[in-house]
Amino acid sequence: MECKNLSGALIVACDTLTTVDLGALEAIADLYVEENPSLESLSLPNLYAVTDMQKWGYKALRSLSVPTVVAISDSLSIDGSPALETFDFPVLESVGKMTYKNSATPPAGAFPRLLGMGSFYTYSGDSEYADFIDLL
Repeated sequence: MECKNLSGALIVACDTLTTVDLGALEAIADLYVEENPSLESLSLPNLYAVTDMQKWGYKALRSLSVPTVVAISDSLSIDGSPALETFDFPVLESVGKMTYKNSATPPAGAFPRLLGMGSFYTYSGDSEYADFIDLL
């Protein structure tokens, strides 16, 4: 059975996972990927609708790819990913609130189409400070 749409929350939490295949997921209310210190790559190639996306506690994560999400109405939160090198949100145009802390600084151009943000964007912890404009 393949689940493409979830009206509630999905929580992925396991300290031994190195990969997670959520390739079939197209829409979800809340996605929480937490306390996965061995996870190296997370790709959601078909996800087009999400309300709240939070990821924290994965020190090995090097790549995060969500190439089809245009809007995140509530929040996008990334915390505890100091090894993050690839941050792929190429069509994200709006986000209600963005929090980014204790993680590697996103590369320039990480959000090339971001046009609107409701609340705030923050760097803190181990991240180097970078001008938000560089991310566009």
